[in-house]
Amino acid sequence: MLLAVVLIAAGAVTVAVAAGHGDRGRVVVAARDVDAGQVISAADLRSARVDAEASLSLVAWDQRGMVVGRTAAVPVTAGEPLTGRLLGASRWPGVGYAVVAVTVKPGQAPPRLPVGQTVQVLFTASPNLDASARDSSTAAPAGVVAQVAGVTGDGSAGDGSRVVSLRAPVQTSQRIAAAPVVTLLATQPG
Repeated sequence: MLLAVVLIAAGAVTVAVAAGHGDRGRVVVAARDVDAGQVISAADLRSARVDAEASLSLVAWDQRGMVVGRTAAVPVTAGEPLTGRLLGASRWPGVGYAVVAVTVKPGQAPPRLPVGQTVQVLFTASPNLDASARDSSTAAPAGVVAQVAGVTGDGSAGDGSRVVSLRAPVQTSQRIAAAPVVTLLATQPG
């Protein structure tokens, strides 16, 4: 009886080790950021082993040909596993949302702003105004919440400015676009 239990356990370990090798259990993930509306190429994909529930409908690595040539429906972040709901006609930025670009100089945003990061957008006075010209009745700048949709530039060229694209409800996007100067604070969603 003891021998049977040992043999069954050894068989289970052998099956688990064998299943962990090869393409089996590997899924398709984005090799780099992919914009909504972009046609996905083979260079945009890589394989990864992911622990996830089967209900996520991940694309198996051996089925990656189904993804190549399809369009990203929403922005896909590097390392994100691909699912069928991420592919198809562009649904970005979404009904009732807009994407607005803002220019931020060094010190007006965190150095690292990954796509999907929630930020507090503060409407601040122009840095050119001296202290006597600022409205002293305002204790803190007003702000709104948005989500980083993309960042262009690394801040190393020229004056160090970067262009940050922000996704927010349409009215919020209009307020952001009308602001002469903004400061971005990275926050947790919620």
